[in-house]
Amino acid sequence: MNIIEAIQHAEQGKLITNNFLKSIDDFLIYISGGVFYRYAIVNGKPEYKYEVREFSMAEILSTGWEVLEKNYFEVDLLPATDVDSSKGILLFDKKK
Repeated sequence: MNIIEAIQHAEQGKLITNNFLKSIDDFLIYISGGVFYRYAIVNGKPEYKYEVREFSMAEILSTGWEVLEKNYFEVDLLPATDVDSSKGILLFDKKK
């Protein structure tokens, strides 16, 4: 899939990666307004790395984008209600 299709999936709450990111166990999560957070998988858990606002030409031209099968943020909670960018975490409200 290309970057446009991947971004469309990310806007729907999916985690995305490409052949470059996947080779080092990294992925992106869409936050809002064109901002993504990059995470690495460390010991089977996501670890925040940094904010992404721009993509390299190689990433733009890549057709190796894909949606991750496993959503590391899927829990028995409502969708994220806020973002604490200082810590790179999503804040959730519990289901009632």
